[in-house]
Amino acid sequence: MAVFLIVATLSCGLAARADTIVLKNGRRIFASNVIEENGKVSYETSAGRLSLPKSIVDHVERGTLGPVDAGGQSASSLAITPPVASDAAADSASLEAISRAVVHDGAIDYGYLAGLEGEARAHGREASERAALAHHAAAQFELSRGNLERALSEERTALTFAPEQPGFLLNL
Repeated sequence: MAVFLIVATLSCGLAARADTIVLKNGRRIFASNVIEENGKVSYETSAGRLSLPKSIVDHVERGTLGPVDAGGQSASSLAITPPVASDAAADSASLEAISRAVVHDGAIDYGYLAGLEGEARAHGREASERAALAHHAAAQFELSRGNLERALSEERTALTFAPEQPGFLLNL
């Protein structure tokens, strides 16, 4: 009986040790087996094996106490909300204008895309976001035509111009 109590006490103590994933929005996720690789943070919780884009994770605290810590939440109880896009990506008028310029007359204007890519390389963030939006519009067009490979390629290109936009990753 004493051996059983010792084993139970030790296993409870081990179960309370976990890692804490601190998100950029301040939320904390208690998990075990946290692995950071390929731009993702993967972890295990009572809800199963999950992963998040590394771009929304501030840092990982190793070996912290689990859900008994104040202020934290288990991953299974977190509300899932869509990522917040940047101002340029959120501007629907800009997206609409770029979409019309990229896709017209039933085809993608690759010359226009190439021009946006050149501007992005020369002029920085805002131009890069326009190029990303243009490739995203091209991806949506290809998807609507059933050309999945081409749609994937366009969405991947969008991510190269705006890797911090989780919306493009989610679409991919």
